[in-house]
Formats: sequence, C-alpha cells, structure tokens
Amino acid sequence: MIWKDVHGIAPDAAATKLDAAMLNWQSELTQTLEIWISKGLSMTEGELILARANLGAVVESWLKFFYCVYYDDYCKDPITNSKGKMIEPEKASFDNLKDFSTGKLWDDVTSDDYVWVDSVQHKRNAIHSFRYRNIGTPQDFLDDVEYFYEFVDNVLSHLPPIEDYIETYPTAISGIFILSNQRELIYMWIFTTREITIFFYAIILIAYILMRNKGKDIIMPVIKAACHIKLVIPFLIVLLFAAGFTLLCTYFPFWNWIYVKDIIFWTLFAGVPVCFNAASRTIGEHYFKNIIIDNLKFAALVEFFTGTFTFHIVLELLLQPLLVLFMILQSTLVKKTESVKKFIDGLVAIFGFGILALTIKSAIDSIGSIQFIDIVVGLILPIVLSIFYLPVAYFFAVYAKYEILFLRM
Repeated sequence: MIWKDVHGIAPDAAATKLDAAMLNWQSELTQTLEIWISKGLSMTEGELILARANLGAVVESWLKFFYCVYYDDYCKDPITNSKGKMIEPEKASFDNLKDFSTGKLWDDVTSDDYVWVDSVQHKRNAIHSFRYRNIGTPQDFLDDVEYFYEFVDNVLSHLPPIEDYIETYPTAISGIFILSNQRELIYMWIFTTREITIFFYAIILIAYILMRNKGKDIIMPVIKAACHIKLVIPFLIVLLFAAGFTLLCTYFPFWNWIYVKDIIFWTLFAGVPVCFNAASRTIGEHYFKNIIIDNLKFAALVEFFTGTFTFHIVLELLLQPLLVLFMILQSTLVKKTESVKKFIDGLVAIFGFGILALTIKSAIDSIGSIQFIDIVVGLILPIVLSIFYLPVAYFFAVYAKYEILFLRM
C-alpha cells in the first residue's frame, strides 16, 4: 500500500495514523463490490442490503482515510464531542464525517457529493434496522457504484501528490489505488485482460488501415458487402435467437448478467460462422454432429481454461504479438526445409506449454476469488448454445439447398 508506510514523507503523526489504519481491509472491501456488480439487477433484497452496507463502509473509510492523511490540520479544527473534546478521525461517526467534510471536500449540503454521501449513509443504515428503510433498487445501487468513482476522484484530487516522492510503486497495487484509475474495477472484471489486449491491438490495426491512402478502398467494399440484404437478414435471425436464449436464461436462479458477454462473444465468433457455413454449397456429412463434438473435445477444455485464467495486462500485451508471430512463421514455413519447420514447431510447443504453466499458476492464485458457478456456466455455455443453434443452422442449410434448386429451374 502506498500510504501504508509514509514515514519521512508525511508528518509523523499522520504516518503513525496511517500505519495503524487497516488499509488492506479497505482495499478488500472495495474489491468485494465486484460480488454485487456481478449480480446486477438479479440481486435479492437481502443481497441489496449487504451491498449497501459494503458501499457505505467503503465510503466511510475513504472519509476517515482523508482526515488521517491531513491529521495535523485535522487536529487544529477537529470534530468534537458534546464536551468539546477531539474525536479521532478513525473513531468519528459517518454522520459527523459527512457534515465535517462540508467546505472541505464539497461546498455545501446541496452539492452533488454531499447529497450522494448522505443517500449512501442512510441506505447503509438499513442493515441495522428491524423496520422498513428505503434501500432503493439494484439499478440505484449500480448507479451509486458508478458515482462512487467520481467521489474517489474528488478525494484523490484533494490528497497531496505522494507519487512525486515515491520512486517505485508496489507491483501489486489493488483496491483503493486501482480505483484511482476510475472505472477499472468494473471494466477489468467484466473483460479479461486477454480480451482487452485483443481489443487494443484490433483498434490499432483498424486505425492503421484507415490511415493508409487506400485504407478506405479496402474497408468500404467489405462494409458494403456485409450490409447486403442476404447477409443482414440471417445475421439478425442469429442475433434474435441470442436475445431469446438470454431472456430464457434470466429465469434460472443462477443467472448473472455478466454471462451476456460470453453469449455475445460466442454468437459473433462461433454462432454466426456455424450458421453461415451451414448455408454453403458443400458441407460435411456430419457437419451438425461435429458442431457438438467440437465443444466436447479436450482441446475445447484447454481453450476454455487458458481463456478464463489470464495474465496481467502487461504480460498479455507482450504475449499476444508473440503468438501471432509464431502463427505467421508456422504458416509461411510450411514449404520450407524440414529442419526449419521442426525448429519453429519446437518453439511453438515450448511457448504453448509455457502459457499453460502460467495459466495453471493463475488458476491456483485465483482459488477463492472466482465463484465456482461462473466457471461451470462458462464451460457449459458453448455446448448449450451449440445445441440451441442447431435448428438455426439446419434451417439455413435447407433454405440454401432449396434456393439453389429453384435457381436451377
């Protein structure tokens, strides 16, 4: 933790306060918000109460943390009790901290930050209540989490620039310091680092093509061909089935809205090719049977395993270009000498086993932080979707055959 050991940088009294503070708890409580974000609109009232308590605890901790950093200034004009004695910032109530922050972190009680903190506090207190309290809806909670990042940015903007006095940062900065990069908590959790890396390089590739003189000449014909009515209608049918499948899944008790991402990815990169290939003039004898079998092969299990447990974003940014390079070498050296081909195949094998070893380590490190149900759903989802899309693929194949038949008549 950056602020955990600031002796020699911060005043001694503030450094001592921060040493005693459980910043690691604050960090882990922040990461726990992932549980409620993942449940999304499917949260029960009990889960929503716990989510509210979680968010309230983190917001309160941020206010206490702020006044511990400025402890010397706080002592000059502190929060006091009924007898006029100073209340230590870590012992101050949420209500006192909220009111005390007026004129420091926000202008007055009409400020957006004050109104938001006041709402978070009152909804947090529902966990202490035996009678009804307004806790809002799951969507209200998700909106509050979204605003939470603006609140954190506001607090961080009032802190001294400690990064100017620290030469190196810890290699594993988490929780409250990850939040300084705004919405990284949500985005990095919804999308894996491998997916983010692929998006990053895809954007670079598209930008490179567009910047070339003939870039538009390459892309525009592709877009024009893709917008042909004979491709658009089948594509919309595939998407409609995906929407129907998603709607059907929402009725299951284990449903979580984060699975939508997996459904979208499978539909675009597996469902569309499967259905469109079925409409080709020649398909294999066991084409529809192989759709299911391919998802049950050991290779599919390994692919799921390596895709689920990914690495740090920096390592992914380095590995993906290497993977593409090896694939290009393998494809271009097929007709070269046998010795060169064996050498490249050996490098690819070493590279593959290295990734598998790192993946196993990542999976072991993730034990306890990933819900078992999410892993099971992620493994079964492609199989279920393949079965669900068989009628669509079969319909495309039959339609294509009849269309060819009528054209020949």
